[in-house]
Amino acid sequence: MSTTDADKQWIDDFVTELRLHGVNGTAIGDALATATSYATESAESLTDAFGDPRTYARELRFRPDQMDTNTLRSWMPIIAPMACGILAVAIGPETARAAKLNSDVIVTWGHLTGFSLLALLILATAALTQPLRIIIEHPILATLVLSGFFAGIAALMVILNNPAFDIPIAIAAVLTVAMLVTQITLELRNRTAVADPVINPLTNKDHFDDGTPSARRINHALRLQPWIYTLATAALVALNWATA
Repeated sequence: MSTTDADKQWIDDFVTELRLHGVNGTAIGDALATATSYATESAESLTDAFGDPRTYARELRFRPDQMDTNTLRSWMPIIAPMACGILAVAIGPETARAAKLNSDVIVTWGHLTGFSLLALLILATAALTQPLRIIIEHPILATLVLSGFFAGIAALMVILNNPAFDIPIAIAAVLTVAMLVTQITLELRNRTAVADPVINPLTNKDHFDDGTPSARRINHALRLQPWIYTLATAALVALNWATA
């Protein structure tokens, strides 16, 4: 079986569906190797041999030890650094503005409402499969909905501008640095932790780490990931200082 663009899309959809159902990488690799081997022997494309990849993936059955737990705790390595990074991006620029104006950092009810809604979005995405499925299967719709959601949060922050409490500049600055250090540390620890790649049992290698330009771009992006929040915070701090 020669790997065509259609077969690559079939594989991507198949793997994504099994990931959404909580199947671990080794089990996905076994199922994928079985499917590709059969298609090769029968000289068929994956679509001709198995039909729709999502439907075929849903029909497969796996042992309990081949399933990953999709609990909030299992998502904490992703949620925790994200939360720290978002707090740093939110607090850092306001701290710079307050320092320029020689005042305390003012936290408004709009800030608190926006952070609460953002936390609910993150928790819902982590705890429920359906939001992830919508994002993956309908990226344009998901982009529009999320854009509207964030625009609504921004509007709330402007409308609900009554002060809730003040934070001294020194405490806000220390909190920003602490959040960034924690975020970077957690991201680096996650990167060196045991991953769950889709292992091809025939080659004993990651199915998607094939040395192609696409795979290299993904690896470069993953190396940059721990520093994104720091770069964003630094840029916004400079902007707020200049415009205060």
